[in-house]
Amino acid sequence: MTATPGTTRYRWPRPLVLRLVGMGLALLGAAWVVGAAVDKLSGGGLGSTVPPLALVMTVVVLGAAAWLVSRPPMVLELSVGGYRLHHLRGGGVSSAGWRDVESAQTQDTADGPALVITLSDGRRSVVPRALLGGRAEEAAGEVRGRLDAAHGYRPL
Repeated sequence: MTATPGTTRYRWPRPLVLRLVGMGLALLGAAWVVGAAVDKLSGGGLGSTVPPLALVMTVVVLGAAAWLVSRPPMVLELSVGGYRLHHLRGGGVSSAGWRDVESAQTQDTADGPALVITLSDGRRSVVPRALLGGRAEEAAGEVRGRLDAAHGYRPL
């Protein structure tokens, strides 16, 4: 998970990725059934165009599925200098330095529990815990640890 020294990346949990890939593959199967039905009902007139289009669509969907499973999208990146949010619509502030962060805590939001990082000017970054999966506690602890280190706090 750590690519460069001092940087940690948190990605979507595999169960969520597999659920999305499963839905995509189900839609692909439905598209094959609809394409076959249209081809059959049209008397085979589309037989020369439907299979190649379906084949291209299948290759694209399977390629995207393999890519998502092997490399899930990144959610949170923590470095020595600060944090950065990735692929979060409505997550608030997308990046900030640790010196600008006032607090980090878990809060209940309208979308469920989330890691809320509050900046000194009142702006916030919100990371849903569901997108961190089993590493949610680890991410929250690391954010607090990096925040404490940036402000010069040490454990007792």
